[in-house]
Amino acid sequence: MINQGDIAPEFSLSDQYEKRRTLNDFLGYWFLLYFFNVGEVKFISEDCRSFACNYNLLKASGFSVVGISLASSASQLAFGESHKLPYITLSDMSGEVSRRYGVLDNKYLSNGDLLVEDNSFLIDPTGLVAKVYLNKSPVKSVGDIKTDVRSLVSAFERLPVRQ
Repeated sequence: MINQGDIAPEFSLSDQYEKRRTLNDFLGYWFLLYFFNVGEVKFISEDCRSFACNYNLLKASGFSVVGISLASSASQLAFGESHKLPYITLSDMSGEVSRRYGVLDNKYLSNGDLLVEDNSFLIDPTGLVAKVYLNKSPVKSVGDIKTDVRSLVSAFERLPVRQ
């Protein structure tokens, strides 16, 4: 499991438009790495909609959202369009990145798809994990995340410049 203060594990995954994205693409910015499950199960779509509905508010707080699921890029594109998801979603079909972040759940949907735990990781501009949200639904955690971002960004800006 990844903990607060750890270096975020590297990844190189395709987004919903088949564009390759790496951790380095997001460094220099605060971002929330959010693991989610693609499907029409009620709790899954509520979680994704919560981030989508609050995306502009979260973005105004100084960071972006990047979602990762075990679904294909094509499935994520269809799911994202049906739920109007404004953020980047990445396909981890092999489960390798989910394994590195310690979020594979070892539970399955009725269709046989493996689930990930709905864990999120707030990553600072240098690539360190600033905060970990374990098994906490985004529906409940958006307010906590906004508060954490404000305090962490403020503390981060007060740090001496690294030479």
